[in-house]
Amino acid sequence: MTAFHHSAGDFVLLKQPAFHPASVALILGESEDPGFLIVAPVVSLTEDNKSSRNAVPVNASDLAHGALPMESAVIRVDHVATVPESACEDPSQPCLARLTESSLRATIKRWNALSVRVFSRQFHAAQMPAESALMPFVPGKTTVPYAGRVFDAEEVEAAVGSTLDFWLTLGPEGEAFEKELAALLGVKHSLLVNSGSSANLVALSALTSHKLPPHKRIQPGDEVITCAAGFPTTVAPILQNGAIPVFVDNNPVTANALVDQFEAAFVDGKTKAVMPVRSTASATSRSFMP
Repeated sequence: MTAFHHSAGDFVLLKQPAFHPASVALILGESEDPGFLIVAPVVSLTEDNKSSRNAVPVNASDLAHGALPMESAVIRVDHVATVPESACEDPSQPCLARLTESSLRATIKRWNALSVRVFSRQFHAAQMPAESALMPFVPGKTTVPYAGRVFDAEEVEAAVGSTLDFWLTLGPEGEAFEKELAALLGVKHSLLVNSGSSANLVALSALTSHKLPPHKRIQPGDEVITCAAGFPTTVAPILQNGAIPVFVDNNPVTANALVDQFEAAFVDGKTKAVMPVRSTASATSRSFMP
């Protein structure tokens, strides 16, 4: 029996095309079933496939060595199949070409992203933003959650992609988010943290910076107005920085602070900030600054 010498990243010819009309395929990896390969068809670039996100272009710079029989080629990660090793033309001969390690990595991630988007559309429909929701809203029947995660398939794809690279902390996606958020807000920098609690601590602690003039800087003993019913980590940063929380009541309908009480809570020379809580993301109806 002829030994099989090909591996993931090799472009090979198939004896009997498993994909019509393609006969060139990229080996993505070995199947978990012995003697079988997971392959993706390689076809010529056309007007029909050049805009497909599932058609991965192959440029000369993507090849570690060799050449493909077509001038412009794409790898169709949406037509992946499993074939026996015997389907390859003379496995003892060199492959047609080989992808670079980075290009193979990117191609497999594109293949994985397809299944992630399919999964997300099927099982995360309720979490999609309203403008792209797949589930129709029926008044009186559709549940409107007071809180919860809102995301789409693109965000799930990004999260899984980061995990494949084992970026479990900030990483490239987090750095890109910081830059894009800063550009959106029109500021020089933004800082991504792990939670809203950490964001509260970082935001209030920034107001204690020695770079601020004393009359604006929060210093030990200064007062910070906040609401009486809120999350503990709204109050904790105030105490951690040596300031004194001053509480106002909450509106029983919106759960937000009663802004009419802010003026009474304000003490000239003592009050340095307001730490509001937008319960259930419900904004206050007017300016709350004294």
